[in-house]
Amino acid sequence: MSTCQVKTCKNDHRKKEFRNVHFYRFPKEKALMLKWKEACGKENVDVKNGRICSAHFDAVAYKESSWMRPLLGYSPPQKRKLKSDAVPMLNLESSISEGIQVLASSVVKCIITIIIYDFLLLCHVIQYINNLFTISDLDESAITPGIAMNTILPEEQIEVSTS
Repeated sequence: MSTCQVKTCKNDHRKKEFRNVHFYRFPKEKALMLKWKEACGKENVDVKNGRICSAHFDAVAYKESSWMRPLLGYSPPQKRKLKSDAVPMLNLESSISEGIQVLASSVVKCIITIIIYDFLLLCHVIQYINNLFTISDLDESAITPGIAMNTILPEEQIEVSTS
């Protein structure tokens, strides 16, 4: 009968450990029903027969059913009723983290694309500079013999500079 429709939730009314978990029907109002379906984080949600368990609703989602709750800080063990505008908000991490992962992967793809374009641009700039300054284009008479080819040894450079 009642198995929670939230993608990552394993709460089931048939298991003993979930006896204190309550299951709520999907609302009939279309806009609110769509919010509940979205919170489930999966494609095929059975809104007619499916339920969402109490593990996904925070305290403000419930109606005050007893005068004891505000005074004593607890409500009686009966089933608590949801407010008419309640939306499941808790324990939906997986569906949210999947969205974050998709977003992160698209950001990484964008960064990689930018790096590749920058690299290609740099390659074109280097190629352009190499085409501007080829050795054959330089005036050989303006080059000091030995320096262009780096054939002067350090001792010879010292002797040349001191003489």
